[in-house]
Amino acid sequence: ACIWASEDPRAYWTGGVGGPGVSAVVNGVGQGQHLAQPGVFTWVVHFPTSKGRERRTGMVTLIR
Repeated sequence: ACIWASEDPRAYWTGGVGGPGVSAVVNGVGQGQHLAQPGVFTWVVHFPTSKGRERRTGMVTLIR
């Protein structure tokens, strides 16, 4: 399940659930008002380049 998403290149994840690209209806918790639980999360970035649309992925560990 997606816990945070944005199409704004200036936006960044602060460890909340929700965000500018995730509808409150989809995740049921609003726009970043709740904290994500500690754990390992996968991130995905899509961006345009001269070669076309590229994708990068990775992992981030959230420790509270």
